[in-house]
Amino acid sequence: MKMKKWISRVMAFALAMMMVLGMNMSALAASNLNISGTKANGKVEAFKLFNRTESTVNEKKVVAYTLNDRYAGYFTQTGKVGDGKTGDALSAAAYEYVSGLSSAEKATDLSQFAADMWKWLASQSGMTADATVDATAGTTTLSLDAGYYLVFPAGASVLKDAAKSPAMLLDVDGTSTVNADLKSEYPTVKKTVKTTADGTDGAAGTVKPGDTITYTITSKVPDVSGYNKGYVFKINDTLSAGLTFKELTSVKIDDSDLGETNYTLTKTAEENAQKLTLELKNMATGTDGSMTPNIEVYPVGATITVTYTATVNEKAVTGINPNTNKASVTYSNDPSTNGTGTSEEVHADVYTFAFDIYKYTLTNDQQADAEGNRTALAGAQFKLYAANGDAKGDEISLVDETKGVYRQAKDDKEDKVEYITTGDTGIVTIKGLKDGTYYLTETKAPDGFNKLVGDIKVEINNLTYAADDATKLERFDVVYTMPGETSTTVTVTTDGKAQIPVRNNAGTVLPSTGGNGGIVFTIVGVAIIGVMMVSSLVSKKRKNAK
Repeated sequence: MKMKKWISRVMAFALAMMMVLGMNMSALAASNLNISGTKANGKVEAFKLFNRTESTVNEKKVVAYTLNDRYAGYFTQTGKVGDGKTGDALSAAAYEYVSGLSSAEKATDLSQFAADMWKWLASQSGMTADATVDATAGTTTLSLDAGYYLVFPAGASVLKDAAKSPAMLLDVDGTSTVNADLKSEYPTVKKTVKTTADGTDGAAGTVKPGDTITYTITSKVPDVSGYNKGYVFKINDTLSAGLTFKELTSVKIDDSDLGETNYTLTKTAEENAQKLTLELKNMATGTDGSMTPNIEVYPVGATITVTYTATVNEKAVTGINPNTNKASVTYSNDPSTNGTGTSEEVHADVYTFAFDIYKYTLTNDQQADAEGNRTALAGAQFKLYAANGDAKGDEISLVDETKGVYRQAKDDKEDKVEYITTGDTGIVTIKGLKDGTYYLTETKAPDGFNKLVGDIKVEINNLTYAADDATKLERFDVVYTMPGETSTTVTVTTDGKAQIPVRNNAGTVLPSTGGNGGIVFTIVGVAIIGVMMVSSLVSKKRKNAK
């Protein structure tokens, strides 16, 4: 009997312990809140506005919320639902107000409540979040106990759709996983280039040295609410060595010019690039620690448009290698500090082209024309012409860069050559060309060789860009047509140039009437006459003998 009582007591104690442990585990349980769309800079903060309890009555789940005292001050502001209330009455009034915003028709009001609550939180000196984690790329996870939370993704300050704030309101039951998408985005920039004054903006284009091109950068005005220490917004721009900054032509917020007092432009020269930094100022104004959004100058969501011009210089690279212009934006990503993040770079590229001429003759003119049977010729001279419709147009001015390289002149100040002249290798390069049609005219053949009759037509066309990147040139064609012959196409897909082989044939010596050649002909002529006279005498003798 004593044994049975002892066993009963042990079992009762074990059951009691299980209940206690179960209650403790329930109290310690937490939900994973997964926020998708985050980037690996800044933080994600969670403020538990309401405590949450849950139970089951008659197989029905019931939930109760009580206001977290830390945030009671928002609801007790003059004119708010808790004005003049305390304790349970204040908690009930706050709950009734927020629960009244749950219908689809009240979605805008709920978003506005999130915006107003976030502004209040940010204005409270010393206020810290109930949970904070560093943001990670793709999805950021917070472990939260049961409650009703305002979640703020610091840095993601560009609003989407009808959102009134980056702040989100989320209910967490303490056991289930909660998945949520950002209602905002991190600041980014877009970039386009226009290669002619009357052209259209695009991701890429073709140019020649001396061209003035226009770059356009666009972004969106972020919601800087809560960034009480000020907001940093800097557009970073890098021009590659073949591009030279010319001038900033405009900075606009929507259709309005942004006054020069609201931005600064800094230029920094590097070895193979030039960097520009355009900082937009006064997005938040006031004293440090209590700054507020300057929405009169920077309406939230307005389009920021920056345009400037650049010129293509003599360092421009050719072929499928781009002359790149990169841009990004640096922005505030921590309201409590001066921390910043930087967006991914975007770019707009321009291309310029080149081709080689190979001047040669056959080493053995009794054999076929092939690489092993070619001898380079020096001393050939050419001129290059642009097309005028379907005919040859104006001559193109070229600059001798030495070592057999000729570049289209960028302006009238450069020293220009009269001819393209081949050296000992027979190869010359002509570069700095846009896509289009050109005509190559041989003006002088090497001594002892016959000059080409007619022009060589050269076409640079069929530019193909990558399907997943409109700035990346993957291939282009150089089509050349020799006088009186069919066209030949060379497709360029790598870091190289098309080569146009131009063959010259040696001339033959023409007969002349002076010198030793005339004597030989005279002797031969006299001999022939003599033979004819002897033949005639022999013939007469035979007739007389008969």
